[in-house]
Amino acid sequence: MSVGRVALFDRHLKLSLVSIGRRKLINRLLFAHVFGRTAVAVVTIVSIRESFAAMTVQQPLGAAELFHEATSTLAEPPPPPPAPPPRRIIPLGPNELAVQTAWGGWVVVPTFNLDVALGPIRDGVIEPWTTRLVQETLRHGDTYLNAGGNFGYYVALGGSIVCGAGRVIGIEPNPYILPFLMKTTYWCGWIGITEIYRAALWHEAGREVEFMFDPQYLGGGTANGVWRGGFGGAVRVADASSAIWSAANMDGLFDAQGKWMKDKGIFVPFKTTTQTIDAIVGGARVDVIHLDIEGAEPFALLGAKETIRSNPGLKLITEWSSNASRQGSAELKAAVRDVFTFMGELGYRARYLEPWVAPDGGISMTDYLDFEWLYSQAPHGDYLWTRT
Repeated sequence: MSVGRVALFDRHLKLSLVSIGRRKLINRLLFAHVFGRTAVAVVTIVSIRESFAAMTVQQPLGAAELFHEATSTLAEPPPPPPAPPPRRIIPLGPNELAVQTAWGGWVVVPTFNLDVALGPIRDGVIEPWTTRLVQETLRHGDTYLNAGGNFGYYVALGGSIVCGAGRVIGIEPNPYILPFLMKTTYWCGWIGITEIYRAALWHEAGREVEFMFDPQYLGGGTANGVWRGGFGGAVRVADASSAIWSAANMDGLFDAQGKWMKDKGIFVPFKTTTQTIDAIVGGARVDVIHLDIEGAEPFALLGAKETIRSNPGLKLITEWSSNASRQGSAELKAAVRDVFTFMGELGYRARYLEPWVAPDGGISMTDYLDFEWLYSQAPHGDYLWTRT
């Protein structure tokens, strides 16, 4: 067996092998390369934490020695993982921190936010499984488009991967969170390759759309027209400072018995104009499109038809849920069907990303899913779309 063949296990097969235990992996590597002889090369895995490519080849052994070598290696307990380096957190002002992530980049986050900023502040990472998927999908020199950019976590992550030879496009409609995103592009060091757009992605440009968001839950802001019933029962305030939890707005969050209604929000409205991915990209190459726009993904995909058609190697990471068919507006339901027709004609199929990370850093994905299942049963989460 040649070292070159071992190298094939580095990136191309990592996603399919992450669920294989250490014993199964060693057995597969040992016996996949027996060419009718009792003597084979023993492959010793130096590290399976980050890469399956870090391997060495020892001298050929006989069958009995091979069995002893493999089983004795398996009997040794794995060394404890190294302690992560200390992360830095720097206060920048009221409600604002510069935070060093677990992967080394920097983001500027609002401290009043609980559903997104909590991850980098406390753990150094947001959605570890999606973080790993972006790391596995992007390459040096790629163009990465991230919509629903928020304060710039994935914009910074993308920049750290594509580097100076690549390009990052961040899209965020919320004027209250855009200043954090803009500051992140400087703190992460990739301002030179990053373009930021203030827009809501849709299937048509120039449409005025109303948004609502709760500053405590920035990941949940959404556009009117996405969900059935719109914003009928929402509690509205004039601006974000009035919506941040304080003594002045507690009355709206507790019921008559004094119990906190955890699903109750204080919402801030704003308006923005729609844009399409095709107009933003302008016919240029794109390698990865990453959409997390709270149910508006079908509209954004319909506005990216030319970009998807003209980039045969394009991969898409999208938040998705069958809630779009159960609770979406009539316009959203129609858009979902149109997306399935269009993507199916181009040979795209989706896989669900399991929301966990293995101890060695591996992630797991389902097999390819049919469109009817995506329409009626898909759990809320991230999905990877590729041409098959």
